[in-house]
Amino acid sequence: MLSFIIWDADPILVTLGGFEARWYGLFFAMAFVVGQYIITRIFLAEGKTERQVESLTLFMIVSTVVGARLGHCLFYDADYYLANPLEILKVWKGGLASHGAAFAIIVAMLLWARREKTTALWILDRIVIVVALGGAFIRMGNLMNAEIVGKPTDVPWAFVFTHPIRQAIEASQPEGVRSLSFHKTGKAFTTEGGDPRVLVQADLQAPGVDPQTLTGYGERQLPTAIMSYDEAHMHAHPEDAETVARLEGDTLKVDIPAVPRHPAQLYEALSCVAIFLALYATWARRKAALPEGRLFGWFVVGVFGLRFVYEFLKEPQVDFETELPYNMGQFLSIPLVIIGLYVLLRSYRQHMHTRSGDAIS
Repeated sequence: MLSFIIWDADPILVTLGGFEARWYGLFFAMAFVVGQYIITRIFLAEGKTERQVESLTLFMIVSTVVGARLGHCLFYDADYYLANPLEILKVWKGGLASHGAAFAIIVAMLLWARREKTTALWILDRIVIVVALGGAFIRMGNLMNAEIVGKPTDVPWAFVFTHPIRQAIEASQPEGVRSLSFHKTGKAFTTEGGDPRVLVQADLQAPGVDPQTLTGYGERQLPTAIMSYDEAHMHAHPEDAETVARLEGDTLKVDIPAVPRHPAQLYEALSCVAIFLALYATWARRKAALPEGRLFGWFVVGVFGLRFVYEFLKEPQVDFETELPYNMGQFLSIPLVIIGLYVLLRSYRQHMHTRSGDAIS
């Protein structure tokens, strides 16, 4: 447990006036920019035109945003959004679901293929290459937001997400605090329920602030602030052990029992990169000779099969999931995996039939 990683990334990349640019938005945009570059190379290598790339990009952007938003609203909080339909349009408030995007992209590619007079599986085989890489970008955005977090764990690479704790401290700290940083203490323990905890030291530098004010804040107000903060309560648990505050010079040092978690976002991001590399290498080797449905089938089985497994390592995203044998992400992954297996089986059978026909002729 003592080799955990403190993850204190700020979700906000830069603030200009009243406008905030976030890492998630940057990664989301990069998914389309890099994806368009790669799909352009693929299309030109197979005799397609840049006009087709432009129309495909438009189909992809619209289907991804609309599908992901509707997926979140209908799959995870349907009662609220059906009662407040205008809230669905407020994408900037957050809430996107990859399964919704997946279903919408499939429908969009069917429409695009019909318009361009090509087969749906031909475009699906190529578009999943960039979708896999896009999935990695999106999960890195989730990591920067400290969202979709994993369950508590004592694996050496566990992450302690301290930015929500930072927000709770900064919202309640006395005036005069100039900086706040987090450090390992080399101490860990296990709760009565068997969950791992590590002590993370928060250093508040406050030159000129009354020592009694700082000490009283660390002993009384800080634990209450952390526990009352809606997001931070999942990352720190002052009730699990006594929160120790001590003043050293002009710095208040507070030991906070924090929760080491699986970096589930990173697991999925790395898996998406590996799948992207495998798909791209397969396409580069075979190009037009690639059996239809092969890449699409492997993509769907790989991404959503792994998604089903990774969900066991994640915290529930909505309350009703705690009452289900599997969470919503797992239920939605099952039909996609079945579709992928069907397409794969069909692809291999058609390829074998073609090869046997060539041998006879």
